Amino acid sequence: MTVSVRRVLGGALALALVSVTSLSGCGKKGSLEKAGAAADKAIEKAKDSAAETAKSYGAAAEKAMDKAVVATKEAADKAATATKDAAASAARATSTAVAPATKH
Repeated sequence: MTVSVRRVLGGALALALVSVTSLSGCGKKGSLEKAGAAADKAIEKAKDSAAETAKSYGAAAEKAMDKAVVATKEAADKAATATKDAAASAARATSTAVAPATKH
């Protein structure tokens, strides 16, 4: 090997060693790692919050629908009773009405 090839290989080896050393770190988290961890945590919180909100709205919607069903049934029952009463009243009025006399 020539001197220039040794220098290139030596430089590449030194660069690789420095890269490995700097990438492995010294055990402390850097500012980018801390920011990444904080972002991951915020995303998880947002997901959990969204799921909890959806569950809460789902329960509220179900409760409101149950109330609406009960109210609709009560209104239908009242309308049916009023209709029956009106029909009975009309039948009584019809049966007691006097037909006009017809001339023969």
